[in-house]
Formats: sequence, structure tokens, C-alpha cells
Amino acid sequence: MSQHGRFTANLQYAGAYRAKLDEFERNGQCPFCEMWENKALVQLEQFGWWVMDDQFPARGQQGTPAVHHLLLVPSRHITLPREMDTRDWGDVGELVRRAEREFGIVGGGLLFRFGDPDRGGQTICHIHFHLIEPGPHPEPGATGGADPVAFWVG
Repeated sequence: MSQHGRFTANLQYAGAYRAKLDEFERNGQCPFCEMWENKALVQLEQFGWWVMDDQFPARGQQGTPAVHHLLLVPSRHITLPREMDTRDWGDVGELVRRAEREFGIVGGGLLFRFGDPDRGGQTICHIHFHLIEPGPHPEPGATGGADPVAFWVG
């Protein structure tokens, strides 16, 4: 179990994502720890971290799917930034640089939530980073050119 007594949180989500979270919670499993048994989703592996496609990718405010929504996930079960050492932070930076090159990411954001899920808003209590490149705005010539993706905290 995570330090908060559960592996999944914020179960207000619906549909297939909610069903998957419920299954992991019933089985007392951390979804990311279990994924280390199944490498089918892995795009890159380095430094004891995986880079994989998010199975439930972000969409922009106008509904445009993100061009890329990757997750960077450590092999060991950690829930707080203070559990990461200097090497971990450097490894995350190197994985982002590698993902930029290998996936052709031209811009976006690197985001994560941590700790108490009632404050952080994460649905899986295992540190993971989201590397998101938003899709183009559906209206040609729109200011900014991208369809903004909201990433909630709390």
C-alpha cells in the first residue's frame, strides 16, 4: 500500500479509467508496480525508469488529443519528491531530452503531482511525470496555435 493507505485515489473518474482503478484497488495492487511485469506499453527504458504512452491521454480544451502524452515512471515505488535523490532528478531530465529527440516533441509541459492525493489530485499514488505535447488548435490561426491542456492539482 502507499503511505496514504491506498494505491489509487480520486475515484470520481468514470468509464474505463475508473473501472481499471477500481480493479487495482480491489486487488491491493499499485498499477505502476504491476506494469513492471508487462513491458507492452514501454517506449523507452533507462536508469530504472520507463517512458510509456498514457493509456488515457490528455485532450485539449477544444477536444483535440495531445500529440504526445507520455508517462515517466520509476521502477521503485515512491510517492514523494523527497524520496527522489539527485540522480533521479538528473535521470528524469535525461529521459525528457531523449523523448524530445526520439518522439520529435517540439513543445509542451512536464508535470507531476505527489503526496496526499486529496491535495495533489493524482489518481495513482506512485510518482510519475506527465510529458505532454498539446495538439493543434482546431481553429486555423487561433492565438497560440495549440489546444491548451488542463492539468489539475487538488
